[in-house]
Amino acid sequence: MAETVLVADLLEIADPGNLSGRGARFTFPFITPEAVWPEDLQTLVLVNDNNYPGGGGRAPSGFEGRAEFIRLRLPARLPR
Repeated sequence: MAETVLVADLLEIADPGNLSGRGARFTFPFITPEAVWPEDLQTLVLVNDNNYPGGGGRAPSGFEGRAEFIRLRLPARLPR
């Protein structure tokens, strides 16, 4: 059986350049991300589909149901 390895804490994503417009820390606080794709050995693309009741994500009112994508550069390569 493969060992589980934590590669990112989605509640503590460093954002020193404030790309998100939310400060130096960004969170992706969803309990069921729809997809996680490795883009390369050190980058993940994560998707949350915001169309579930009560899970409107961060979308402003009237924009519910839009998927949220983030590209996350990991501090180290993904384990093999």
